[in-house]
Parts: sequence; C-alpha cells; structure tokens
Amino acid sequence: MVRRTLQSIPLLLLISFILYIILNNAPGGPLAPYLQNPHITPADIARLKANLGLTPPAGVPDWLWTIVRYFKWLGQVLQGNFGYSTSNSQPVLQAILERLPATLELMGASFILSVVVGLAAGIFSAIKPYSFSDYFITTLAFFGQSMPVFWFALMLQLLFAVHGIPLPFGYIIQTPSAGMSSMDAFNLGDRLSHLVLPVIVLSLLSLALYSRFMRSSLLEVMKTDYMRTAAAKGLDFPTILFKHGLKNALIPVVTILALSLPGVLGGAIVTETIFAWPGAGRMFYNALQQSDIALMMGYLLILAFFVVFSNLLADVLYAWLDPRVKYD
Repeated sequence: MVRRTLQSIPLLLLISFILYIILNNAPGGPLAPYLQNPHITPADIARLKANLGLTPPAGVPDWLWTIVRYFKWLGQVLQGNFGYSTSNSQPVLQAILERLPATLELMGASFILSVVVGLAAGIFSAIKPYSFSDYFITTLAFFGQSMPVFWFALMLQLLFAVHGIPLPFGYIIQTPSAGMSSMDAFNLGDRLSHLVLPVIVLSLLSLALYSRFMRSSLLEVMKTDYMRTAAAKGLDFPTILFKHGLKNALIPVVTILALSLPGVLGGAIVTETIFAWPGAGRMFYNALQQSDIALMMGYLLILAFFVVFSNLLADVLYAWLDPRVKYD
C-alpha cells in the first residue's frame, strides 16, 4: 500500500500538468469570460493579463511561461490555495467543499443501489442460466448499458414528475422533477423523494454492468473442481454458493466496482445538470460554460484523485479476497 501510494504521487502531478496545459491553451484561455464582454477593450484585456501574470517577461516564450505558471500554481495548491473562481466569486476549494456533500450523497445512494441490485441480479442469473429469468435480466442489462443518460433522465421526468403513474383507488405516483429539497428544513421523506429519479438514472449503467460481470464470473467459478468437491462432500447449495463460490467470483468484479466509482462521479455532471441537483457536477458544468479554469482544475483534480484512490482500493480488496495475490 505504501509503495502504491508513493507511485500515485508522480501520476497525480503528471495529470495536473496535462490538465493545466490543456485548459490554459483552450480558446480564450483564462481570460475567456472577459473576452465575451463587449464593454471590455483590448487595453483592459492587456491590463488583466499583466495583473494575472499571464504576460511573459521579455524574451521568454509563451510555452515556457505557461510551464513556469504551472509550478507557481502547484506551489499554491500544495498550500491549500486552488485559486479564485470567477463564476462563483469565491475561493475554488470553498466552492467545491460546499457542493461536494450533495454529490457524495447522490453518488453514494446510486452506488449502493447499483451494487446491491446488480450483484443480486447477476447471482440469480448465474444460478438459473438460460432460463426465462436469465434472459429477462440480460435484456434489462443491455437496455441499461445502451440507454443515453440524458434521454432516459428526461423520459423519467416526463413520466413520473409531469404526468405521474395512476394507481387504483385514485392514487398517483408522482415525484419531484428537480432540486434537492422542497422545504427549508431537512425532511427525510422529502429528500428521498428528490433522490428517486437522479439515483435511478445514475445507477442504471453501473447496475447493468455489475449484473453482467457477476453472472459471467460466477458461472466460471461454478464449473471449477473445488465447487464440485464441495457438493460431493454433501454441503448444501447456499453454503457452496456463498462460502466457496461468491468470494472467488467477486475477484474480477472488484475491478469493475472500484474503477466505476470515479465514473459515477463523472456521470453526476449530466445527471445533476438535468435534475438541478446542487452538487459539484452541476457546478463543473456551469464552470465549463463560463470558462472558469480555476474551478475546472479543482474539480478535475478531485476526479483524478478518485481514480487513483479507486485503483489502490481495488488492490487492497484483491488481497483480502484472495491472500495468494501478491504485488511485486
């Protein structure tokens, strides 16, 4: 773990350098929000470039000055200063920390739902392969993997929030279409009703993926010699399945589970924007529209950290599931 953690430090530095170069060389660069203002003159742009340290000294090429600016920025980041957001008018770290709990709430709920339902569906399909239930779950999995997130989100809003689903005795299933809460004070029922649609949308792709991997992995394990030996010893089927089979079948699935965590965070950008969820993903979308480079850099660095952390978590889970796994 120590070795893998130390290896992740230069990786994160390389990612931050690439992101900094790309974003600062985008059309307009850091001054893109000001270039859209018709009242700002070229003299104002020149003065802003000088004040922000974007103008290189005499004789220094632009590409070299960009690298120098990156190391200055990195020095500030190591001190906890991620810069100032032009779209939120507040420090970047403060803006992200204010929005991150809402994203983690949405991401955590969707991850738990997708893991529980996806693995259960995969196990059920593996127990009864090529049955009607298996074909039904497989069809739903292909539906989940191929469905565009933005379209599915709009259809759910139209069905559940706009029209509602009628039930007997005059009841109608209707959920909120957007936002995080309808009340000033916290109310658990109100919060859960706002979570329903975005959680379904965000967990759809992962749920389908987990069920397919769980099914294929468990089917391979059930054909192994030690599973047949356990059955020959007279053990009941639940013991064979959960004690001997499931733990070994989870080893390849762990990779998908761990590496999908950053994907859930990245997918929250579209979901939060459609459902007006006040999280970091929606904040990133607004920053992208307004070319807020400092805020985009902060969010993308957090996303990169999640990717590296997920890889480290997968390595730890490997060793727990199978002590024979060694890392040289």
